Amino acid sequence: MGRNAAQSSEPCFWRWMTVVTLALPLLVLFWPIVVGGRVLFWGTPLLQFIPWSQAAAAMIDQGDWPLWNSWVGNGAPLLANYQSALLYPPNWLNLVLPPARSLSWSMVFHVIWAGVGMLGYTRALGFRPFSRLISALAFMYSGFLISRLGFGSMGSTYPWLPWVFWAAEQLWQRPSKTGAVRLAACLGLQWLAGHAQLSFHTGLALVGYLGWRTMVMSTRLSTGRKLVTGLWSRLSWTLAAVVLAAGLAAAQLAPTAELLHVSQRAHGVDGGPAMTYSLWPYRLIAFVAPRFFGHPATGDYWGYCCNYWEDNGYLGLLPLLLAAVAIGAWVRDGRRRKKSPGESSDSLRVKAPNIQLIPFFGLLSLVAVILALGVHTPVYPWLFRNVPGWSQFQAPARFLSLWTWAVAVLAGFGAEHWRPTRRARAAARYGVVVGLALVVAAAVSVSMLRGMPITFSAGAAQLGGGLIAIALIALLQPWATGQSRHLVWSAAALLLLAADLVAASWGANPTAEAWLAERPTVSGAALRDAGLDGRSFYLEADSYAVTFGRYLSFRDFGPRDTGYWFALRETLLPNMGILDGVASANNFDPLLSGRYADLLRMVNRAPGDERARLLQMMGVQVLISQVPEADFALVHANQNVTLAAVPDPFPRAYWIGSAEPVADAAAAAGSVADPSTDLRRVVVLEGAPPVSADQVARHELVPLEVEATNNRATVQAHAPVGGYVVLLDTYFPGWVAAVDGRPAPIYPANLAFRAVSVPAGQHMVEFTYRPFTVRAGAALSALCWLAVAGVVVLSRRPIAGRRNAEAGKTRPAGLTGQDAPGRMADLLRRVDDE
Repeated sequence: MGRNAAQSSEPCFWRWMTVVTLALPLLVLFWPIVVGGRVLFWGTPLLQFIPWSQAAAAMIDQGDWPLWNSWVGNGAPLLANYQSALLYPPNWLNLVLPPARSLSWSMVFHVIWAGVGMLGYTRALGFRPFSRLISALAFMYSGFLISRLGFGSMGSTYPWLPWVFWAAEQLWQRPSKTGAVRLAACLGLQWLAGHAQLSFHTGLALVGYLGWRTMVMSTRLSTGRKLVTGLWSRLSWTLAAVVLAAGLAAAQLAPTAELLHVSQRAHGVDGGPAMTYSLWPYRLIAFVAPRFFGHPATGDYWGYCCNYWEDNGYLGLLPLLLAAVAIGAWVRDGRRRKKSPGESSDSLRVKAPNIQLIPFFGLLSLVAVILALGVHTPVYPWLFRNVPGWSQFQAPARFLSLWTWAVAVLAGFGAEHWRPTRRARAAARYGVVVGLALVVAAAVSVSMLRGMPITFSAGAAQLGGGLIAIALIALLQPWATGQSRHLVWSAAALLLLAADLVAASWGANPTAEAWLAERPTVSGAALRDAGLDGRSFYLEADSYAVTFGRYLSFRDFGPRDTGYWFALRETLLPNMGILDGVASANNFDPLLSGRYADLLRMVNRAPGDERARLLQMMGVQVLISQVPEADFALVHANQNVTLAAVPDPFPRAYWIGSAEPVADAAAAAGSVADPSTDLRRVVVLEGAPPVSADQVARHELVPLEVEATNNRATVQAHAPVGGYVVLLDTYFPGWVAAVDGRPAPIYPANLAFRAVSVPAGQHMVEFTYRPFTVRAGAALSALCWLAVAGVVVLSRRPIAGRRNAEAGKTRPAGLTGQDAPGRMADLLRRVDDE
């Protein structure tokens, strides 16, 4: 009677256990955000994502499309900036909430989204509820995801990985138009989320997954028509899904491709910087002892040329052990089948359906670690040099995304095979002994090994304690399932894993009061009071010293005091000036116009006098530095930087009568850098027609009035003689010009800016940002989303009819109940027979 009561309450128990184990760590880790009203700010949120979101929201409020960002880099694409992810639906929360708050809530939502996706995928594989929760906890609270939530585009992109695999698995089990649309939607939304590298990793893993599925299917089906038909239906629908996904995301991908084509990364990233963030081999120890090398939250992190989160591959000690259990079970099954070739493997399939995937995920985890090691092995450098597209990305350690994914899935397989056998209990006893030894050794080392970092002792003690706890859980595991005792044991094991993951990630996401990103700064007000409403500029050395030398140390996250961090706001670092309405000639963005990147490099390398000349030519009004330049009038100073006025800067728009034609950007850079080039009397133009005889350098530039909105600039020009109107906004494809309403070509001016030829007299020159890539991409995406909506609507049938049609059929795998693995086995055999 007691057993029957336990079985009847089991579904309810697992529903509540799912809510508790997934939500409780979320509340503990993100209590300051969920309840306290604080926001993420440390690093890229304040330097990139919050300013970008604020700029976009302001444009939309003004009735403009957020296509061009005039606040940074003398103007730069905003929509085409892939990491801004303006078309990603969750980011539309910026339209109703302040950007700092919406980013923080979005990241909390994506942690939940990651867990739900993993629950769905493992359910499709036929796992029991306990195993599904093991995988979901390990993935959603992994060090890779939690420590990267401040990097908004990563935190949005990575949680889609299990959703993509869930859709792919469903499509593989039942090839259909609806399944292809589901996969396309998941891929398309991941591509809209804003991090190309993690989407690339997902694509690599998906190709390998489908290849492995194809190989397994080929070995299990007899050759001939059945094999060809089965593979063709699956692979053709998958290919259709990928094509449709590209169409769904075309509104983002097309303008980003245009930006990439003209960016400083057009030919790839330099090998040295690209491999800087390679997994430090010693950090493999932290895969089992996450605080062995300290943590920035406690101010004691140390490591070789890397920050904490780039090398973070921890996803719980229990999932690692369960992954080993899964691989061991697969090996034992292979040995049994070798001894008895005719024996069916159904007995093992009942324990863990889809066991043929275990070696795939095992290989994926190994390959991921090898690639993450980057420069420390010859594999990644060879791929970087020889595989097209590989050189577009940096930070090889980010391949830990696939390590985390693979081990989390393997942990679910291991949980399916976790039984209190004699061998398992013997291993648990050894675990207690090893754990006690580690705890004792850690305690002794504190007093005896004075020169050793204290983090070693703390990490060893944490590892020892974890081993003891897991060993005790293993020793207490009951044989029978479905009983109250087993349910209590399952809850204890899950809560142990949750506690381990919370302890490892505690403090990984510093927060501040929301007003940090909302209050105006004294520095911004000082510039406005001085009438300096033009662009500011940071030298690279000063920007790096303030950013990483004073505030954003990889060793220490710093204090929780919001006032301390508001002093960082006062520095007006790029791109934080957007929050104060202060334009900057710098741009903290991974993709810059190649021309503009060359100009910035030229300015940073120039000596003092020549640097001032170039800053004037760029129209920079304010130089922000740690030590003010000589002959620059001091406007304002705070504890970190000084703000000084650049003498006699060029106006944003001007007329000039003479041009120096050059053949290409390299020649233009040489002419601009040449001190003998008088840029107040001549403009360096690429592709301009030959200079007429009367266009001589007898006229100095004439300032012009300019009225600018987000995607448009209008210049009222009075030309004494025929010449050029120069606008000190970045030259970029998609801008079109008209002189008195007639189209006119735009020439690259002084390497990075724009010029239009005008005859003598009074003229109105209009510059409009109207890129074809945006219009074409938006049209294609709209058609594809309409097609998806049509498929969804047409595929819906009345519920009663659907029930009648499904009556008597085998239910899909992974549903609740003790016979789910058996049903999964039946389904797989039926699929193979098609």
